[in-house]
Amino acid sequence: AGYSNEMARFLKINPGLASRFSLKLHIEDYSEMELLEIFKRLVEKNKYILSPDAEVVLLDRILQMYYTRDEHSFGNAREIRNLFDETIQRLSLRVSQLPLAEITAESYQLILPEDLKGE
Repeated sequence: AGYSNEMARFLKINPGLASRFSLKLHIEDYSEMELLEIFKRLVEKNKYILSPDAEVVLLDRILQMYYTRDEHSFGNAREIRNLFDETIQRLSLRVSQLPLAEITAESYQLILPEDLKGE
């Protein structure tokens, strides 16, 4: 699950623990496009709307995360879930700062490019 060397060392430390696992399964990281699809499914499942411009920014963020990853700082799909949660927090903050007359139901659903930009 992304850190096979560390797991092998962990199981080697405790032979009794290692003997309890008769099957080992290696799972490859998701590709950049699969990570994009995971994010888009989270959007759909949670009834948000990803604007076309936001999707461009999203792909750029995912590519940046993917190509600068290392075995210690990239959680693969977990990283995408965290990005989604942070995006929704930024969306909520952005909408809360709008004048009341400008807030609509769609305001709380529409993800804009600025909602995807990190600190």
